[in-house]
Amino acid sequence: MPIDRCNKLLPLLEKADAERSVFAVQYMGHREIPLYKFVLASDWEFFHNDILRNGVNTVCEVIRENRPCHLYLDMDAHGKTREEVLQSWECLRPLFEKALRQKVKDDKIDIIILDSSSDSKGSLHIILKCSSHIFTNNVHCGAFVNLIGEVASGSLESKSAFEYVDLAVYSKNRMMRMWGSTKVGQDRFLKWEGVDFNFNTWKSTRICPTHSTLTKIELQDKYFQSEQKLSFVASWAPPFMNAIVDYLTRVLHDQFGTGSIHEIICVVPETLTYTVNTDIKTCLIADKTHKTNHMYFVVHIMRGTYRYSCRSSGCQWKNRQARLKEIENKNNRRQEAVRIDKVTQVTRFPKEIQKNIDEWLNVPLSAKPV
Repeated sequence: MPIDRCNKLLPLLEKADAERSVFAVQYMGHREIPLYKFVLASDWEFFHNDILRNGVNTVCEVIRENRPCHLYLDMDAHGKTREEVLQSWECLRPLFEKALRQKVKDDKIDIIILDSSSDSKGSLHIILKCSSHIFTNNVHCGAFVNLIGEVASGSLESKSAFEYVDLAVYSKNRMMRMWGSTKVGQDRFLKWEGVDFNFNTWKSTRICPTHSTLTKIELQDKYFQSEQKLSFVASWAPPFMNAIVDYLTRVLHDQFGTGSIHEIICVVPETLTYTVNTDIKTCLIADKTHKTNHMYFVVHIMRGTYRYSCRSSGCQWKNRQARLKEIENKNNRRQEAVRIDKVTQVTRFPKEIQKNIDEWLNVPLSAKPV
């Protein structure tokens, strides 16, 4: 298959399939600013053409959104040695293995430790690969690592060790440096001690394989006996947010007979707009159950409203309109449009919640002496 190259990531992500992945190659741009160019290729083509033939050694793997991936960690510590960071990992390792065992049972768990430490910084990339299981996507990986953090807080030693775990590496389409590569302008190559560098070993370090038939591990499975806590991805939320969560949970139960809310994200602080993520895969927009995507609510505090939405790209407004145009019969098209509009319509909160919002918005601000 041909190799595609582009200075923008999204066009190549749209072309990625079961045969080709997207790789990011870092280079030094104008005024010594590190930039990326992107390559869409099969593992074989990229390794033999770019890495071996052209000597490319500033490569990152793009952890594609909503794609299965192995569990991975980035542990960094300025002012610490490689041995100190490795010791922290060995402290956390039993917690990760015990939690994984609750789901994967008798799977073989391979642990790959890649090292790019320097004299002034300990830095490890750790990949945990189960023989017959893989995480649904890196969002689930991040949630799982957060759960380990909660368990680690139970002792001073493990809590201290977990402080070296970077929780920012589970974002959308994250770029993770690959074995044998360094950051541009630096000489800190990611090394795998005692392992020969060839195509098969290089491919084995892929976090997000191009194609996988392994059984998926999802966030909703209970790795520990304790209930998962509601996560607020925001520095602040209104005091009545718990009442909103309780109400929206009842909405889920009325509609689906089940469901819970596990995360609240402030997406527009200026207007107090939040996304409220749920564990429901049954989609009212597509009128089917998704394999990986979940429904969520968009909550506008200032307006006192909420509406239903879905993570699937096919359920977004532009794609919904394109799908409607494919319905040839006008009456059927009109009925489907009415059905979707009803599902996604903006709804006001009940009076008791609206009263809390109004009272809170009308509280006078007063200056306090400093």
